Amino acid sequence: MLCRGGGAGVVVFFLVSGYIITHVLRTETTGSFLIRRAFRIYPLYVFAVLLERILAPSGTAVDGMTLLWQLLLVGDFFGAPYALNGVEWTLRVELLFYLFMAVCKTAGLFAVPSWRLVAVYSGVVLACALISPVPGADIWSKGYVTIYGPFLLLGSAIYLFEIRNWSPTITFVFSTYVVAQYYYLLSLYQPKWISAHFALIGLGIFLTAWWFRGRLKSGLFVLALSDMTYGVYLFHNWLFDIFNEWASRLKIKLVHPEIQALVCLLLFCWLMSRSVEKYGIKLGRRFQPRKIL
Repeated sequence: MLCRGGGAGVVVFFLVSGYIITHVLRTETTGSFLIRRAFRIYPLYVFAVLLERILAPSGTAVDGMTLLWQLLLVGDFFGAPYALNGVEWTLRVELLFYLFMAVCKTAGLFAVPSWRLVAVYSGVVLACALISPVPGADIWSKGYVTIYGPFLLLGSAIYLFEIRNWSPTITFVFSTYVVAQYYYLLSLYQPKWISAHFALIGLGIFLTAWWFRGRLKSGLFVLALSDMTYGVYLFHNWLFDIFNEWASRLKIKLVHPEIQALVCLLLFCWLMSRSVEKYGIKLGRRFQPRKIL
């Protein structure tokens, strides 16, 4: 149940992203933040989407405008289906989160402890409950943005608590609010997952890691895996199946085809992290120097 559907992983991913992005915003200007995030996400993502189009089976092609909306990560505004066999949806949410956080930064809401930021965060979470579900189509992803998006803000709130911008009481109330709304929206739009308790599992994993953050050490192996995480995320849900099909055709009996496919996927993602992703990040750093505010 922990891994079923990947729901707990999504919660952890959004919590970590909200936590890290809030920290980054304290060390970068708004312009530098947006430029670096764009070069962090788009180069490898665009490469992955185009590769998927090249390797996709016949009959699954999309028209040029749909592909453009997918490449720009704005498909929710134009009814474009998800690329990368569905995993694109989280990146669409990430992009909206970056823009939202940039606005908060420009408005000075992170400069000092402020009830305005608490009100804004709470208002956004409430809006996710009041507006129509995003995405709205009756498919597997109905309401995923409005259900899971608030966990980005919860990750940010935990970081603000850590640096003592938010009090323990405010952080606890806000956390309870986000989790309660998650269950409410899940019961409306994705009731089949209501008993999986992804929110509690994901939050528990995140808080455990956060509590022991001072004792956790990152060796070379862990750092190598962390460099590959974005690539694995982009490629795992579709390229693994292609590698598995190719391995099955080779009929190498010493190793199971799925193990062969996994090894190929990890090697490919490592190469992508050392090439496309690495140089995209470097290029983004050249546009704006880091500035401590």
